[in-house]
Amino acid sequence: MKIKTMKKHLLFLLLIAFLESVNGQEIGLNYNYTTNSSRHFKTATGYDLVLSKTLKSENKLSLILSYIRNQKGYDNIQPDITSAYANPPFFIDKVTPDNTRFSFSASYGFKLLNRESVIMRLGPVFGMNYIKINEVVRRFAYQTIDESTFQDKENNYNKFGLGFLLEFEIRNVVFKNLGLIYSVNPMVLDNNDMAQSTSESLTNVLNFRFGLNYHFGKKQE
Repeated sequence: MKIKTMKKHLLFLLLIAFLESVNGQEIGLNYNYTTNSSRHFKTATGYDLVLSKTLKSENKLSLILSYIRNQKGYDNIQPDITSAYANPPFFIDKVTPDNTRFSFSASYGFKLLNRESVIMRLGPVFGMNYIKINEVVRRFAYQTIDESTFQDKENNYNKFGLGFLLEFEIRNVVFKNLGLIYSVNPMVLDNNDMAQSTSESLTNVLNFRFGLNYHFGKKQE
């Protein structure tokens, strides 16, 4: 419990420091395509709102608000753990999901390259995630005609995530101060409280983002 409280305080202090140093300097909107080791979000899409500050060193501090949704159906095969047989029969689940993940993350990108209008950054990213599982499951017993339908609902709060962000930006696209952003963001999410949904304690996530970034204030050259 103390660890979760410390994580919240750390994010809060980072937000305060960010607001002190950023006066709305940059804002971005990204399309996010994500792959996931959890079957609930195998491949999903969503959007990010990004607030950023480019420092004098050209390193960048960012806050990222993300929304991911998965409505792609999938099949799940699992043994009948209630069976008394040594080789238990299997269930086949046909799942129709409507799962969502909300994330609040912070990143710090170190400048690796800056040539004319192209800049590349690499740095750590961490954040908290709220995961909502809402699935309709049609279950078939293997080699029988038995069928049942039920709904699986599960909410998971404050799932800590840690990873890194590799970002490419092309500045002054179409007109000055508008940038084109592409980034790759591998992360690992804490999964300890999702025992009903998966046997894995960690979830591997890979985000691909593509979007626009607008720089307020001084015109970029």
